[in-house]
Amino acid sequence: MRSLFYYTGRDWTGEARAFAVAARGLAARGEPVTIVCRPDGDAEMGFTNEELDVITLPVSDAVSRDAWRLRAVLKERFIEVVFLHTEREQLVASSAMRLAGRGAIVRRIPTGGTITQGRGTRFAARLASARLLFTTEE
Repeated sequence: MRSLFYYTGRDWTGEARAFAVAARGLAARGEPVTIVCRPDGDAEMGFTNEELDVITLPVSDAVSRDAWRLRAVLKERFIEVVFLHTEREQLVASSAMRLAGRGAIVRRIPTGGTITQGRGTRFAARLASARLLFTTEE
């Protein structure tokens, strides 16, 4: 399964570290894993230090522009599943998946977090198959 972890935050937070751990685990099993994050942030440096395959894409104010950029990565790497955290990331990735013609979305909800399902999430769910992953302290 070719996986992509899509993280648009700048900082090396717990969410970014959770993705790094999951990506390293999949890569250790021989699965192709790609991280897509912003350029020139602490997150990029953290993922690079973890020796993961990192691609940087700028994040703009336009969902369509970001989806088009992500689509190119999805097609080039033949990505089958995208892991992400936020509603906006879900809308961008779902749009890109639809444009690329394949894939599923897994949205991680952190421990103690609540899911937001606004209009964007409902629309994104129509574009690409999405599942929620709830994490616990255990």
